Amino acid sequence: MTESFRLIPLEEAHDLKNGGKANNLAKLINLGLTVPPGLVLDLEQNQIGAETLAQVSQQVFTTLHPPLIVRSSVNIEDSRLTSFAGMFTSFYPLQTREDLTNALAKTYSHEQSTEVLAYLKHYNIRVEQLSQTAIIQEYRAAKLAGVIFTTDPQDSARMIIEFSTQPSGVMSGQVTPHS
Repeated sequence: MTESFRLIPLEEAHDLKNGGKANNLAKLINLGLTVPPGLVLDLEQNQIGAETLAQVSQQVFTTLHPPLIVRSSVNIEDSRLTSFAGMFTSFYPLQTREDLTNALAKTYSHEQSTEVLAYLKHYNIRVEQLSQTAIIQEYRAAKLAGVIFTTDPQDSARMIIEFSTQPSGVMSGQVTPHS
């Protein structure tokens, strides 16, 4: 069976099918903000085999320059109803095709994780409704990293910005963020 895939330039990932994160990054790029170069891996199916992984890695390395980062982007994340905050792991810094291949395989295995399944159940979402893509970007070490909640769940007139000097500390729950 031949698997079908496309690598979409991040700035062209406007379709929510590419996931909330990819869609929002495309908006930032098109507003003229600085976002590291990237591609969105769009699969025909939400699964990926070894042969396809090798083809993807080869194509990515002709376009992007290491180190790289792989981030998930799910069609129903970062929406008004669901955020999926902290549900998926980013993999970085990736230096080789083998690193990229392994990171992509792990990214697509998260869809069926216990945490994701529990989250889906909590929001009465069927697994079949979930469509995942992967964002592959050139990695930039962050001085500050965090999350922006454009609407505070307790007060819709407020926005919350939480950040840390540790790249994955806020989302992983490993550090207490600054607000």
